[in-house]
Amino acid sequence: EQVRFTNDAGKTPEEEGTAIGLTYVLLVLLFMAVMITGQLIATEITAEKSSRVMEIIVTSVSPLKQMFGKILGTFAVGILQMIVLVGALVLNLVQQNNLDALKDMGLDLGAIDPKLIAFAVFFYLTGFFLYATLFAAVGSIVSRTEDLGQAILPITMLTLAGFYIAIFGITHPESSVITICSYIPFFAPFLMFLRIGLTEPSVWEVLLSVGILLASIIVIGWISAKIYRTGVLMYGKRPSFKELIKAMKAYKV
Repeated sequence: EQVRFTNDAGKTPEEEGTAIGLTYVLLVLLFMAVMITGQLIATEITAEKSSRVMEIIVTSVSPLKQMFGKILGTFAVGILQMIVLVGALVLNLVQQNNLDALKDMGLDLGAIDPKLIAFAVFFYLTGFFLYATLFAAVGSIVSRTEDLGQAILPITMLTLAGFYIAIFGITHPESSVITICSYIPFFAPFLMFLRIGLTEPSVWEVLLSVGILLASIIVIGWISAKIYRTGVLMYGKRPSFKELIKAMKAYKV
């Protein structure tokens, strides 16, 4: 099925093919980065709780410093992994035989829009911090690593939903579903990036989506910090939502 770029009538077939290929690759990298690093954060926090190491750590480091320290530390590792992975991919693609093969498929690396790369980095950063705070909050309320998979399932489903809607949107980038979902903060890192890569959304649409996303990161980060502050000190059965809210009210962040 051919993708129609109604707002990009000036694009050549090679430019359209390159945009589709690059957008697809970057969406996969974004999804992998968010899933792997997010689950790593949650797993480390839960492992520290289950081994009682957390009880020793909280005596010397505040829970909030722990949370953001883990997020930033994992972010640094994730960035390094992405640089290595993308670097190896680029070095491989610039080989002459691969360049010729790409041209045969209608792909031209010279047609890559630097703006798309800049947006890829931006949405990677925002997507990472949005989901990382959620994974950290959930990991803090789980006392056993065996229960972690079930606890983080809702966040995993949100990530999968955003990714699969974006994959669907590669062939329907201007559908109303893609447009509406691009303003939902959990899906925006995937879908607004998709729209920027394959169509030409208005400036106000991009700014609105980015504004909602940044505001959501602040709000969710604050809520996650309260949950983490409370959760790391709660052991045994995973607290109910009502119990968690009651405990959160006892601490100010």
